[in-house]
Amino acid sequence: MHRSTDHAQAMANARPTSIRAIDDSSQPERADRSTAAPRSDVSLPPELGSAVGFQIRRATGVADALFSETFGEMEITAAQYAILMVVRHNPGCRTSTAGSLLGITPNNLVPLLDSLTARGYIRRTLSTTDRRVRHLRLTPRGQELCAALVARHEAIQAKLEERMGHGQVAEFLRLLTLYCGG
Repeated sequence: MHRSTDHAQAMANARPTSIRAIDDSSQPERADRSTAAPRSDVSLPPELGSAVGFQIRRATGVADALFSETFGEMEITAAQYAILMVVRHNPGCRTSTAGSLLGITPNNLVPLLDSLTARGYIRRTLSTTDRRVRHLRLTPRGQELCAALVARHEAIQAKLEERMGHGQVAEFLRLLTLYCGG
């Protein structure tokens, strides 16, 4: 007999176990989370407050919210924005080079490029020297979109500088670059 058949037979012969109710009367009643006010006596533990990874995750949430607020109606994701900016500044770059630069795996890059190509923002062309290689260029429509994206991105930068101060934003970027190994 195969192992999976043995397991199936064992499951078929198994008897249900009894379920006992747990007396949780000593536990405080849970408040309805939809109407409960945040508790002011709850604080972030120092292990999280000083954890770089945790703070980066929180910062990513803030960045995602700002990005969504600024670019949401344009139906552009942060990854698509990054691809468009790389292609804008590196016309004719290889798809693999753009993906590596942005830290996007080929499996994730292809659908992003498919979407940008289908929407008429990017054109992929075959290399004249190596048929396995594709080069990326913005279409005229993609160039127009990038101009609009850059203008909106400047609004995000202004919000960050208002929140943090110009010198602090520059220092934050320097430290993030250092953290990422670049």
